[in-house]
Amino acid sequence: MQKLRMMKEILPDMTVRQAHDLAVRILKQYTYEPSIAQILEEWRLMKREQSPVSYAIPHTTVASVHPQVIHRLKQIRQDLQRGKKIESSLVTTELINFARTFFPHISLERIEANAMEIANCKTDREQDRAMHRPYMTNMAMDERGRITLYMTPLRQQNLS
Repeated sequence: MQKLRMMKEILPDMTVRQAHDLAVRILKQYTYEPSIAQILEEWRLMKREQSPVSYAIPHTTVASVHPQVIHRLKQIRQDLQRGKKIESSLVTTELINFARTFFPHISLERIEANAMEIANCKTDREQDRAMHRPYMTNMAMDERGRITLYMTPLRQQNLS
């Protein structure tokens, strides 16, 4: 009797159909009388199965690619398949300026050698800001002049 009273207090309100489904699940699952915790767990599992969780994916806007860029990429792919050397087309004045915000005296040769990492850092930082992430992508250069990317958490005052 006390167990029924406790179950009435602990279990949430349910319809007759839900109570029937729960009873059927318990009868199928347990040979002997289940504990209140086991009954509650079955109720939670039943509720989870009835309403699956939907995960929200943050919406990001993708900028359209200019047809000249697509043409250039196709040309580069064909040249690579033929074994031709590709000249560095990743280095733009915008990329140079971005790299020099981190390393003011970096040479153009170093920028060309690390163009992919610099471009990735630039893109990641733009996404970090747009999605209000609690971290920011940064760059570090070792003694050989190789750039690596790393993440740093933002301070609380920078989040607002």
